[in-house]
Amino acid sequence: MSGFFAKSPASVAETLSNISMEVGLNISDHNFLQLPRDSLAYARYATGAQVFSSLICQHLVDTHENDGPRAMEICSLIVERHIAGLSKLKVPMMRVGDIVVWDEEIDSIRRYAANPAFRAANLSAVTLPLSEIVREIYLVRRLQMVKDNMRGAAVVLDQKYPLLGGLKPVCSSLIMQTTADKQRATDEDTVAGLESSVLAGWMYLLACVERELK
Repeated sequence: MSGFFAKSPASVAETLSNISMEVGLNISDHNFLQLPRDSLAYARYATGAQVFSSLICQHLVDTHENDGPRAMEICSLIVERHIAGLSKLKVPMMRVGDIVVWDEEIDSIRRYAANPAFRAANLSAVTLPLSEIVREIYLVRRLQMVKDNMRGAAVVLDQKYPLLGGLKPVCSSLIMQTTADKQRATDEDTVAGLESSVLAGWMYLLACVERELK
């Protein structure tokens, strides 16, 4: 999609990273799941919403940038900007189990983690900087989002933007990733409600990605 006068990958990544963090903040501020704002549960949801919006942004870059290596570079830079921002925050070390609560995700992190610390038998009790925890969950949540988008797109292939069909599966996964509450993650009304909360952010990111990749 990019032309001769396209912006540099670093410039695109900087802009889109800021926008995706804004979208993630809006999702958590909306607090559709009605979590107490001074709780660890809300902090986990807010962290998950930031990763979620960043991954949506990266997925849209992947699908709208025809130059594969350029798309990969932009997405990598978006992640690194997020990690760098977290590294600057004055937050205490956290247990992996404070941020990762879905057993399936814990198993996936242990299997794919690049950092040996994440291969511990009792991974939930391992204490690390938040930035390092988020770095590892990016990989497994990216893989999950790809699966979810494929499921959703399969039933709405006749729509102008098939990826929008992925909203229900990705929202269900976001609930599981941040609460491990299977009942809420599979409840049609709960998922649909979160979907409506996320939709505006998704569309905003789509418009921004299309603009930045011109």
